[in-house]
Amino acid sequence: MERKYRDMFGEVHASDRLKQEVLNMTKQRRSQRRHIPLAALIAAVLVVVLAGTALAMANAGIRDWFAQHWREETGHVIHVDQLGMIDQLTQEIGAGDTCNGVTVTVDSVTRGESILWILLEIDGLEITPEEASGSFFADMGMSITPQPESMESFGYDFEEAGFRENGALMVLLRYLPLLTEEDTLLDACNVELRLGSFTLGERTVVEGTWNISFSLEKADLPESLTLENSIWVPALPLDTPEERPEVEFRDVRITPTELHLVWADPEMREKVMAPGYWSLLMKDGAEISHCGGVGYDLPDGRAVKVYYWKVPIDLTQVEALKFGELVFPLH
Repeated sequence: MERKYRDMFGEVHASDRLKQEVLNMTKQRRSQRRHIPLAALIAAVLVVVLAGTALAMANAGIRDWFAQHWREETGHVIHVDQLGMIDQLTQEIGAGDTCNGVTVTVDSVTRGESILWILLEIDGLEITPEEASGSFFADMGMSITPQPESMESFGYDFEEAGFRENGALMVLLRYLPLLTEEDTLLDACNVELRLGSFTLGERTVVEGTWNISFSLEKADLPESLTLENSIWVPALPLDTPEERPEVEFRDVRITPTELHLVWADPEMREKVMAPGYWSLLMKDGAEISHCGGVGYDLPDGRAVKVYYWKVPIDLTQVEALKFGELVFPLH
């Protein structure tokens, strides 16, 4: 049974000072957010932060969206190897549904172990580029068959990707199911996507429901990068702001789409918050950060944090993992 992430801090006990510190951790523009309630075995908080402006390219696709975000984030033109990684994880779809004169088509899907980027083409709207911002759909649901065993909750957000020359609005849907253990979104599966009522902010533009079915083929990721030793990073104390403790993370693993960390001492989560100042330093000097993260418990007692990179990463081009000014070389 799926459950959507609820509003941020709704299930998290933290001081106003700490909440403000978290909100100030990034200068990027926020998009719509969904967060997860506490569960019997899983306690998670999703922080979704998206940045960027609409694509100006007339017939931009999902790789163009990633290329623009890479340029805005790093100041560098995206490397051809990065585009190759995006293509490796992307599948063209073309399935759609029409309701009340508006056709929504799943253009393409890029995916990682626990994330789906879904590019939607929306045709039949009478809106201007200046109006095209907001939540875009009042509701979203998705079923995946076969469903990963641990997938009980999910988050999602939308971001404008631009207009095509035929007038169709392109919107990027980011889908973030909470997966644990060995579950993955890379296996072959059938997807049922449901979108309810097209909206702009609080205004409903077109009422209705769009149901889109499509299949995803099995995708392969290259081997992850790992750190042999644990790492220590500064944290934000919950009760004593004058202190600046450090926390230890073990089993650090980097995939093309995520950063996985395991708390060395799970009890520290009740005492501090470890800010998400994580990024990857590339060999050409570019630096790419994440766009949000989630934390959860495993049945064996371990506590995990996962952050999602803004763009799929070619790991052969990665030089080091960074936390603020701290640099952890990767070999």
